This record gives sequence, structure tokens and C-alpha cells, in this order.
Amino acid sequence: MQARALAEVDMEMARGLDAAATESKTLDELVSKLIETLAEVLKKHSAILRPLMLRATFDEVVAKEGKRSYAATEQQFRQLLLNRSKEIHHPDPERAVRSVFRIVYAAFARYLGFGSSTTAAWEGDWQVLKEDLEAMSSAFLRHGLTP
Repeated sequence: MQARALAEVDMEMARGLDAAATESKTLDELVSKLIETLAEVLKKHSAILRPLMLRATFDEVVAKEGKRSYAATEQQFRQLLLNRSKEIHHPDPERAVRSVFRIVYAAFARYLGFGSSTTAAWEGDWQVLKEDLEAMSSAFLRHGLTP
């Protein structure tokens, strides 16, 4: 069951991320579309992902397959951003895109009640969360770090 569910999520996610890259003319547009895709695919499949992620906390087999799926999405998301590295002004673009993915994914996972923090699920406004993560991520990538 998990393999079928994650295959569907992975396929939908890969197609959506590729489409986001194809449709984007600027780094800001790419960031926005990648985050929107990640958010909406996770939300669409949250009813099956939530129990799988809870089970992964004690089931090594479920955890391993979940980590594989996460890693595939992370790799594609990061690579699509790194393809625009000339527009990224952070001194370490690889670090920056890795951090963006980790933070964005964690925020969505918390909102959707994935993992052990189910009491925080559905807090706040979904649209506002997406917009703020898009703006913060774009600013972080475009402006880099200041000493």
C-alpha cells in the first residue's frame, strides 16, 4: 500500500516540479511555483501521508521508503533551483537551496500534521503560510547572508 501511494505522490510531485521549472522565467517565479507545487501535492495526499509518517516513527521499513521518497523530491527541488544559480546571491547556493527545502517542507509537514506533532495540524492560514514561505525563500536566495 505504501509503495503504491508513494509512487503516485512521487510521480505527481516530479511532474509538478518539472512544470514549475518550465513555466518560470525568474528565480522568484520558480521559487513560488516550486513551493506551491510541494504544498499542494503534500496537502492533496495528506490523508495517506499522515499515517505513513506516524508509522515511520517506529517502523523501519516504512521509514526507509518514506525517506527515499523525500530524498527524491528534495533532490529534484534543489536541482531545479541550482539550475538558476546565477540568480542566487547566497555565498553558498547549495547550502541555501538545501535549507530552503528543509524549512519549507518542515513547515508544511507541521501544518498538515505529519510526524509526531499532530496537535499543531491546520493552525493558521494555508495560503498565508505558502505566500510567506515563498517570499522568505526568494529573499534568502536572492540576497544571501550579511555578516
